[in-house]
Amino acid sequence: MQNWNVGVSAQWEDIIALLLDENQEQMPLFILRYAFQATVYWLWRERNGRRHGEAPTPPSRMKQIDKQIRNRFSSIRTLGDRRYEHGLQTWFANL
Repeated sequence: MQNWNVGVSAQWEDIIALLLDENQEQMPLFILRYAFQATVYWLWRERNGRRHGEAPTPPSRMKQIDKQIRNRFSSIRTLGDRRYEHGLQTWFANL
């Protein structure tokens, strides 16, 4: 399993640099990018719902991000893409 050395930053430039860093291993970079995309999607969805009068989503529903990532690895495996064969194990190991 990979040992990720990813720092935490609230600076947009740092986040973008991390997402674009091609020197990282393929699997951690894929997971990082996909987790970022899923998080942005769910934040947008929450914002959009509130703007249209929906009730706030309880924090417990934020598990949807984790579920979306798990489902993505399952769908990749179903498609037969072997590059991400151990993606789900890597995801679980780094939670």
